[in-house]
Amino acid sequence: MNKNHDVVVRNQEKGLCYLALNLLIVLISTLLSIASLIKLPTAYLIALHLYSLNQCLYG
Repeated sequence: MNKNHDVVVRNQEKGLCYLALNLLIVLISTLLSIASLIKLPTAYLIALHLYSLNQCLYG
């Protein structure tokens, strides 16, 4: 019972992660278009995004 509850909670957290990921993708796309206008290092933004995604899914 408790184990099943833990799995459900973990799945809900992953669901929230994927929702956050979708929002992040939109945000990153926006940031990248802004970054290209003001010449920010695009690779840095992508690395930051991937890091936060890894923290969310596996952290």
